[in-house]
Amino acid sequence: MADIEATTIVSLYVYDLSRGMARNMSMLLLGEQIDGIWHTSIVVFGREYFYGAGGILQCPPSGTRLGQPNQIVNLGTTQVTRSIFLQHIVDLGTSTYKGNQYDIFTHNCNTFSNDLANFLCGTSIPDSILNLPRTVLNTPLGQILQQFAQAPLVGAGIADNILPNLPRGRGGQDLGLEIDIRERILAAGGLSMSDDDSPTSSPAPVGRPKRDILAEVEEEERREREEKLKNREPPIVFRDFGNSVEELLDELEKSLANVELNDDEMRCMHELREYALGSEGSWVLSDEFLNLIGRILLSGEPGIGDDSRVNCLKVLAWLAVTKDDVILVLHQDRRDHVLMRYASHVDQLSPSCQEAVALLICNLFENLSTSEWLLYISEWESENNRGPTSNIRVTTKVGVHALLSKEFKDIGSALVYNFVMKEVFDDVAVEMSLALLQFLSERPPEPLIWRGLKCLLRCCQLARAEVPSLVKMVGPPPNDLKGTSAKCDEVIDAINVILSTIH
Repeated sequence: MADIEATTIVSLYVYDLSRGMARNMSMLLLGEQIDGIWHTSIVVFGREYFYGAGGILQCPPSGTRLGQPNQIVNLGTTQVTRSIFLQHIVDLGTSTYKGNQYDIFTHNCNTFSNDLANFLCGTSIPDSILNLPRTVLNTPLGQILQQFAQAPLVGAGIADNILPNLPRGRGGQDLGLEIDIRERILAAGGLSMSDDDSPTSSPAPVGRPKRDILAEVEEEERREREEKLKNREPPIVFRDFGNSVEELLDELEKSLANVELNDDEMRCMHELREYALGSEGSWVLSDEFLNLIGRILLSGEPGIGDDSRVNCLKVLAWLAVTKDDVILVLHQDRRDHVLMRYASHVDQLSPSCQEAVALLICNLFENLSTSEWLLYISEWESENNRGPTSNIRVTTKVGVHALLSKEFKDIGSALVYNFVMKEVFDDVAVEMSLALLQFLSERPPEPLIWRGLKCLLRCCQLARAEVPSLVKMVGPPPNDLKGTSAKCDEVIDAINVILSTIH
């Protein structure tokens, strides 16, 4: 049985900046009940990450001046690696979440936490936090908070800025903003803060520089990656599409000539060309990129035909074997599952689109991170009330369908080969072995027979309790393929050793 993919718990830390003042006095000040002035952060990989006027900051869990959170919300788990996560927030810190873009009402710690939650888990933070009544803006409390729109929300204490060259947040010696808020809320109600409420502060040790932490994480990830690479079979991928990627992009644009693209979609087409042909990383692709891909693949609107979908999928398949950071694009798709939703309908697509989907899935096995994404077992809701599914189920479906197709068995056998050379569950190995037996009974060309036999041997090794018995019961007997080639005979001998243990 396969190992479940490595997962990391993701938590939302929720703090009330008013320290209970909002709950107790919101009716007096606002005329309606508000339970708190919420500051949130994401805790993952043993660190707490949040956003303020100093940019994106990190510290040990509960390491800010706010102390312990009022509430900890379990957001789920993530399969995103630490190195990918850190690269992602560094990218955010240089684009969407610079310190000077902070706005206490519209672009704050909670919007950052929500974006990060969606990236890591494909889920949002609670609406009660995101949808704090807008009426606050027109109240004395709202005016108080607006005075701090360009100030750090939290005295970070031992927090480190994610970007070393950006200004740091307030240190441990400063009064936290929440103390100021409490004083002003009380003043608005004609009250004052008692001596017992006076804050105490002491200098906190400065955390290690982000670059040191990142270097350690990257080194650990590099060692793990090298170990996995040493132990894995090289994947079979396709790099020759008959056209250069520039020609594929030209054909994609030509096929969309009669489709009215909005400004964002036009920009995304330009960004895609820049990413594919230039040396820029995937950060060049904006958040709207997958919306454009979804429109091309899923909308079914007139003017977007199979030629558009095939060219789009082939461009993505080319990126899969040429761009190491394409995994970041896939992680952006964790919420809407555009690519996997389209692939899940493989049996209903035209032959040309089926082949392009299989090509993309096959090529995504080129890199460890993208191949692990294909095998995620985390469930998500499929369309039209068909129940939950997962990436690994869709990958299995595409693999079986492509393997048994008439037109593209070469791609199908390569996809299944890449798939079963990974660690997969017993039930997946059984399903694949049944398809492989049917595939081998058709006597494909020798290179494909060898792939099929290697896959069958692997399935026998993965599910020894089920697959060998199926091979003997369903057939064809592996010995029927003896003499195809010397390397095929070698694999057949290995299968026969396992079959000999079945009585």
